[in-house]
Amino acid sequence: MKRLLPTLALMLICVVGFWYGSEKGLFNSQTKVEKPTLLFTLGSDQITGLTLSTGAEDIELSKDAGVWVMKRPMAYPLNTYGTDGWLNSFCQLTYVSIVDENPTDVAQYGLDKPLGQYTVSLNDGTKRKLLVGKPLVIAGSSYVQIEGSPIVYEVNDTDLQGLAVPVLNFVDSQAVRVEYNDVKTIDLTWKGQTWQLTKSELAKMAYESKWTMGTKGLTPEEGSGILDKLTGLSTDVLPTSAKDGKLANPELSIVVTEEREGKSTTSTFSGKINGELVMLHKDGDEWTYSLALDKVQALYDLGKAGGKAAE
Repeated sequence: MKRLLPTLALMLICVVGFWYGSEKGLFNSQTKVEKPTLLFTLGSDQITGLTLSTGAEDIELSKDAGVWVMKRPMAYPLNTYGTDGWLNSFCQLTYVSIVDENPTDVAQYGLDKPLGQYTVSLNDGTKRKLLVGKPLVIAGSSYVQIEGSPIVYEVNDTDLQGLAVPVLNFVDSQAVRVEYNDVKTIDLTWKGQTWQLTKSELAKMAYESKWTMGTKGLTPEEGSGILDKLTGLSTDVLPTSAKDGKLANPELSIVVTEEREGKSTTSTFSGKINGELVMLHKDGDEWTYSLALDKVQALYDLGKAGGKAAE
């Protein structure tokens, strides 16, 4: 029996090696490339639409008159970096090997029922669709295929992560959007207590101007620090549709006056406490943002302290 052990061990190694090679596609004319190679020859300026389908959710964006808008799941307001980042990830996607040039059964790669499908529409009327199958047995990469081509590629999962992003990645999560250097006054009321921040030198940038809190003078750092705290209010969940456009009996009121070239505009925001959140809505806007209550309290406290953070 002892004499058979080396033979059995060798057989086990061969079986494991064959299984590994099959999973890796080594017996399907796999071709390693010298360096990662682009899957597509595209520029982001050629793309006019994109669709993501990961099973968990479907996302669709299109470029209308040069501006990106979301079609699905809802017409959420968009940031710029989310769309730009996704387009760059798609256009710069590379493969590390060709696993199978002409597979007889794509099911072995999980491409009969893809885990992810990513489609871009181009300005010439054509489309490119990427199918993502199952991961390889050795973690770190997955099988992919371009619709219309039989070739199965190996792509690093770290590169695919830039495509499999949630809706929130595209959405503008900033709750208070103003022209930073045009802000003239901020009137804030929180639970019945009020303060007013005023920019003293309108011709200067916010971080260069002196400010006042009531009758007290503030340094540029103190005044702009309060403004930073206001414009930094953001949500980490999707905004909700504002059904009636008004919040009854709000505990928070923020009135921001901006001035540019002698013309003033005013934006009013109302906030209603809901547990550990404050639901913030801008008058005339169609979205309500969920903010952490402690972030709103910190804004009020900073203003009350004249821009001096608590020790």
